[in-house]
Order: sequence, then structure tokens, then C-alpha cells
Amino acid sequence: MGVAEMKKRILIVDDDKDIHALLRTMLGKEYELLAAVDAIQGVSMAKQAKPDLVLLDVQMPAGGGPSVFDRLSKMGDTFTIPILVMTALPIEEALRRIPGLLPERVLSKPFSMQTLREAVAQVFAE
Repeated sequence: MGVAEMKKRILIVDDDKDIHALLRTMLGKEYELLAAVDAIQGVSMAKQAKPDLVLLDVQMPAGGGPSVFDRLSKMGDTFTIPILVMTALPIEEALRRIPGLLPERVLSKPFSMQTLREAVAQVFAE
């Protein structure tokens, strides 16, 4: 594969295996997907793999989404990685829990394939 043909890499950080399967179905043909099941693994994988985007759940064990967002947005080797937050919480609550998160970077669960693809495409267009 040439450089122009390389797939963008997305790291999914979510403790729900069903969400991982759903996202694989929705995005797996277009993007290279990596999976982490908790905050600790998510931060570690982001540092190692340098994904083009992180899809992050707000509510997880081992620190949760706010911890991952905070650590990734402050570490020198990961602060430029865009983060799209997925949550079943009201958007206002997600924004309260994650200071610095932009409202347009929040996906409300459940979301449609079209909504997800549009949000991912928007991040990559920026």
C-alpha cells in the first residue's frame, strides 16, 4: 500500500465489547481500527500507536473517559490526536465531566452509521 492509500487509524476506547463490534461493522472497511477496553489500556495504546482519531466512551472503569481525555490532551506525544467522545449521558453532562471538550466532538449513543461516519469525516476534514 502506498502512502496515499494508507487507511487512517482509529483507536476505540470503550469497555463495551458490543460497541467495539458495532464500530468494526460501521467503520472497519474504511479505517484501521484498534481497540482498548479501559482507560489505562487506551492511554497506553494511544501513546504507542499514534492513531489519527480516538473514539472515547465517557463512562468506563479504571479512570473513565474524562481521565483518558485529560491525559491524552496534555501529553506531548498525544495532544494533537483528535478525540470524539461517545456517550449515553446528556451532552451537557458529558461536557461538564470533560472540561475542554467541544460540543461538536460529542456523539450521543445510540447513533446511526451515517451520524458516526459524518462525525469521523468532519474530524478528518479539519
